[in-house]
Amino acid sequence: MGLTQPDEFIAAAQSRQSDVHDTGFTPMSDMIHYKARDLPTIFGGRSSRGVILANLHAFEGWVGTFLWDWVGYTDMVKSHAARCQH
Repeated sequence: MGLTQPDEFIAAAQSRQSDVHDTGFTPMSDMIHYKARDLPTIFGGRSSRGVILANLHAFEGWVGTFLWDWVGYTDMVKSHAARCQH
């Protein structure tokens, strides 16, 4: 194989047009992403064990990060509701 053959191959590859087209396919993930403003729901479904463990880890992370904000918000709402009734 001479040195010109790889050069010709590279030049030919670079000159080819890309055949890109949108199929509209958007893969869905079983992974759950909890947001601070959303109270997590119990997740279920027929996910793999790895996905279930990852979702449990995400839930535990939400609890560790945002639970006390939700508890404080709930207490504030109850307090405000009690004041409004009097």
